[in-house]
Amino acid sequence: MIPETDTPLTQMLSHSLLSRGDEVALGRRIRRFTDNQQALILGAIHPSFSPLDKTLYFQAFNWLHNDAKEARETFAKHNVRLVAKIAWRYKNFLPLKDLVQEGVMALSGIAEGFDPDRGFRFSTFAYKRLMGRFNTLARQERHRKEKELRYATGQLTHNEKFGALQEVYEINPDFRDKLDGVIRTLPEAVQDTVKKHLDGKTLGQISRENNQPLSTVKDRWNQFKINLDKPEVRRLFLQK
Repeated sequence: MIPETDTPLTQMLSHSLLSRGDEVALGRRIRRFTDNQQALILGAIHPSFSPLDKTLYFQAFNWLHNDAKEARETFAKHNVRLVAKIAWRYKNFLPLKDLVQEGVMALSGIAEGFDPDRGFRFSTFAYKRLMGRFNTLARQERHRKEKELRYATGQLTHNEKFGALQEVYEINPDFRDKLDGVIRTLPEAVQDTVKKHLDGKTLGQISRENNQPLSTVKDRWNQFKINLDKPEVRRLFLQK
């Protein structure tokens, strides 16, 4: 049940389902490219072929590639209702529009594996694959939220903290904004160390890069950790 005010999504849902004949024709266009892709590439670069022959192979490759791309996009466009139906079950994990967008993008790849001559409809073929994709997204989101909560409530062990901090910092803009606010309250030298470490550099690499003793770099990182463990700072990450 999509809100009527969601105009772009409503427009996407307006496309009718494809007929069995349409699905067969589209599927064969995709298969025609995938079945001939390697041969066309080899023909376009074969050392013994004339420049004209290579050009013809290259043109054929481009034509079939674009034709297959158009067919995949048509599959995706006319199966948004299927995506939305499945996405609705996962709306408590991620915004519905984001789920539908992710599902529509996945349909293009799913269409590449569809064999139109095996007798079943595309929706049957796509259903389990979309479910698998949404299950993965929901699991990742649940894992992320659990880590955020455990971090914010001080439940992570010492060894877990940095890995969780890096992971959540990278994938969650809201968390990153709050953490950047905490980092900005620290001295500039500490900020430099923290940002580089969160970006994936080891303390040893930072020490060599800044031409500073490793003990100094460790002290700066520890200063950040002490600040981060304060209850008033952890409470920031519980706020919505």
